[in-house]
Amino acid sequence: MKLDRFSYRQKSLFLFAGTILLLLLTYVMSISKTIEITKSIKNLDRKILMAQTAPVQIDSLQTKINRWNKNLLSEVSLNEIQQRIFDELNQTGNLSKVTIKGIKRIDEKNENEITINTYEIDFTGEFKTLVQTLNHLEQKMKYGYILSSSFEMVKNRKKRIDELRLKLIVQSMIQNQ
Repeated sequence: MKLDRFSYRQKSLFLFAGTILLLLLTYVMSISKTIEITKSIKNLDRKILMAQTAPVQIDSLQTKINRWNKNLLSEVSLNEIQQRIFDELNQTGNLSKVTIKGIKRIDEKNENEITINTYEIDFTGEFKTLVQTLNHLEQKMKYGYILSSSFEMVKNRKKRIDELRLKLIVQSMIQNQ
């Protein structure tokens, strides 16, 4: 036979090279395609999941658009915002427990047909009533929305006590005529 003329070492080397060649050929012919198909299946599954959650996302965006449209006001001044805050606090019964320290406009931007006003409002009072006030204003505010809120302890030098202060940044939109 023709294989008898090769040594044991050469036969082992041919066997090893043939095995490597067979593995490489197997990988190129089937395993790499299987990996590509698996990746594309995962990608398609992700797209299907996004398509299934699309109605929920559309509803969420529609709700946000409706909220923005409700927040568009014809004209709002600092006095009107202050009066509306007093009315809101009076409705919740927190007016006697919460003190409004100040309201000031900190920014005004004109973009296309909308003017965006940003206000800073400071409240003082007990923690529980301030949190109730914050919750009420977040849920039922009709003249804008709360961008940020922060609590801080401030020393009142006249009364020589520490006061808890709630600082709100409120943004309202005015539709230009």
